[in-house]
Amino acid sequence: MDIAAPLGGLSQAELIPGHFSKAVNRNYAASKAGSWMLTFELDKRAGGNGLLCVCQNSGTLNTKGWDRALRLVKTLMKPVMHKPPRWLEDGGKNGLPWGRWDNDSKKDILESMESEEECGTGLAAEFWEWCEDKKKGFV
Repeated sequence: MDIAAPLGGLSQAELIPGHFSKAVNRNYAASKAGSWMLTFELDKRAGGNGLLCVCQNSGTLNTKGWDRALRLVKTLMKPVMHKPPRWLEDGGKNGLPWGRWDNDSKKDILESMESEEECGTGLAAEFWEWCEDKKKGFV
């Protein structure tokens, strides 16, 4: 995410149909940054209600999502699996493989998650509002 993502983690201009980046790595990194931003915003908005909101590589979490996997696959994956985080103070964080928290992201991505009043850019809140607007016809 840190290397390939656009400045700030994602580009609002590239969310417009027909203006998507053709760089696959950039799009992938932006999707990861966007996921973290939405998690961060959800935690700010609902985290105080006992809801834990974390962005995690779910493929390495030992959850019920693996219940239907073949026993061989589960056996092979077991060494890299981790328990999901369960502490409310972890809300809004980005979980990395091997059970680590992302404490080392680029400054511009971290600033995107803070409001302008908090000396950030407010991009995460803008992205949240963009998503809210896009889902109106479906919810």
